[in-house]
Amino acid sequence: MSRKGTTPLSDVLAKLGDKGWYPVVFCLCICVLNSTVAFNHLIMASFGFTPPHSCKLPDGYTKNASIPMEMIKGKESYSQCKIYQDFNSTSGSTEGCPNGWNFILNGKESTIVNEWSLVCDQKYLVSLATTIYFTGVMIGGAVFGQLGDKFGRKPITLICLYSHIALAVGVYFSQSFEVFAALRFFVGFFLQGVQTNSYVLMAEMTSKKNLVLTVGFFEIFWAVGTLWLATLSWLIQDWRNIQLALCLPSLITLIYIWLFPESVLWLINKNKMEEAKENLMKISRITGKKLTAEDLDLIKPKVNESIQYSFHHLVKTPNIRKRTFLMCYLWLASSVGYYGLSLAVGGLAGDRYLNQFIGSVIELVAFSSVIFVLKYFRRRYPLMAYYITGGVTCIVAGVLKSQASKDGFRAATYLALIGKFGLSASFATIFLFTVEQFPTVVRTLGMGTCVFWARVGGMIAPQILLLGKYTFNELPYLIFGSLSLLAAMATYFLPETFGKTLPNTIDEIEGITVEENGTELRDRDHIET
Repeated sequence: MSRKGTTPLSDVLAKLGDKGWYPVVFCLCICVLNSTVAFNHLIMASFGFTPPHSCKLPDGYTKNASIPMEMIKGKESYSQCKIYQDFNSTSGSTEGCPNGWNFILNGKESTIVNEWSLVCDQKYLVSLATTIYFTGVMIGGAVFGQLGDKFGRKPITLICLYSHIALAVGVYFSQSFEVFAALRFFVGFFLQGVQTNSYVLMAEMTSKKNLVLTVGFFEIFWAVGTLWLATLSWLIQDWRNIQLALCLPSLITLIYIWLFPESVLWLINKNKMEEAKENLMKISRITGKKLTAEDLDLIKPKVNESIQYSFHHLVKTPNIRKRTFLMCYLWLASSVGYYGLSLAVGGLAGDRYLNQFIGSVIELVAFSSVIFVLKYFRRRYPLMAYYITGGVTCIVAGVLKSQASKDGFRAATYLALIGKFGLSASFATIFLFTVEQFPTVVRTLGMGTCVFWARVGGMIAPQILLLGKYTFNELPYLIFGSLSLLAAMATYFLPETFGKTLPNTIDEIEGITVEENGTELRDRDHIET
């Protein structure tokens, strides 16, 4: 007999060990994968940084006489993209830089911008590279979410991990922007398969008691990944060597990741009972916690395997449809704001390496606090608070940037970092919230669909930043803030999931009980309004 609010499988997982070394090691080893996702998603903040530059002048010509002045970040500076057509004549018309550019680099610093001259009329290519990458991530989320539900969490994770590593090493050898962008597309495509399936595998193999803590550590390792990126960017500074160094954590995971079991919950729902019981017995032998035949007999398949689930099932019935639409918007809003602020670090006041490091520490604090908040203070209202914090600070930061003063830029930087706290915490929260909103039969598909819209946000974010360069600097922050405030409103209409067992079928979401004779009974107390 299972305890109230639990399932037989959650009882078995708890019996195998809510405490002890196995759940800790399992969680940490899966979490390392999230670090690899983090620095790959945010790597363009380092690779795409635009160093100070100016037109290259022929020998004997000076800046004072040959380059016009213009306002850059609130102060008058030499133009970075124009030169007088008639050298040494400050009254003539201007043109682009016919002789290329001089980049001001610190020692061994090198980015794709100075290597391939992605400035002036080519500067849109930096944002385009990020958009191309997140296009791959977006497609990967949709493809591998469905494949994970069909073929299993573990095999899809392994295939995507091996493919991602090979492609990531290939990026190091890129000799042109076109090759770099193409390889980054496929890195994103396979990397999203790693994140989606490994996350669901971890969540489904965790007891109810440890779920919040496990998900919290998954997000903490995201912050660890951003710290790793910030540290390597400062120490190495050359983009190719940074790329190679960031492959090391992925290579380490190859040593052990194939040893982990397939999701028992997935096996049960696929009616692969013998394999499910075998996996549980393996864990039992590893942990030294004995399972009885009675424990295993309590585990029964609850899913009609004749049903082939697809996106259609996410929008077919009213309650699951509402959850799908609202959760997709939350992922979109969180992604636009989070990646927008992360990629804008080079344009903030102060040292970019320091800002990147401080931003990573803020994420670590945000993710750590989320563990405590989600464990004791539910889901919806904290999530709304995070969105409001991110929304208000982004809007105020945008207003301050419009003042075009040194103090205004500095204050906007502080507020942007506070905004990143709110949006980082919102991201950590919706990961768990999404797992709890979707039933097992479409959980990876639901997660993949939400990730799809998050990656739409990742595609849009760099273009919003680029739009700010062509219009006015405060526009991106106003957009980020507005989307976050709307997300706070959307969160209010989602059901609270705190303390509830993970749903198994869509019928449970809709409040339908199916009798053994096939009769459907609706439980109106569980139907959402």
